[in-house]
Amino acid sequence: MVVSTKEVRLTKRAEFVALTKNRKAISTPHFTLQYMIKQGQEGSRFGYTASKKVGNAVVRNRVKRRLREIVRLYLQKNNDVISSFFYDFVLIGRASAQNANFDDLTLHFRDAMDRVRAMPVATGSKVPTPPLSNNHV
Repeated sequence: MVVSTKEVRLTKRAEFVALTKNRKAISTPHFTLQYMIKQGQEGSRFGYTASKKVGNAVVRNRVKRRLREIVRLYLQKNNDVISSFFYDFVLIGRASAQNANFDDLTLHFRDAMDRVRAMPVATGSKVPTPPLSNNHV
């Protein structure tokens, strides 16, 4: 069963602030993926943001819609892998994401998620590292 992205979304400002303070980040040409291990949480959650540097409200919302769609497609194809993650993610859109080829955005997101999965989990942590798979968007 595929979960809707609304069910796995970060919504409260406090969640974004906590993640920003205790996060690791992977930068791509079109967005930055911040992530943080969450103890005692089932599955992963995603948040989306774009600063005013990206453009006016219309442009920022378009960038966030595009980011939400790449996550939705990724979850659709990799739900079994992502459900074993115990992370919170925030995608921070850049201005280049507005006009970027959708396939490029998807490729960068998939590569960033592969890098997150490949990172070792701190020793003593109760969070398992999910297996790498070849199921990509």
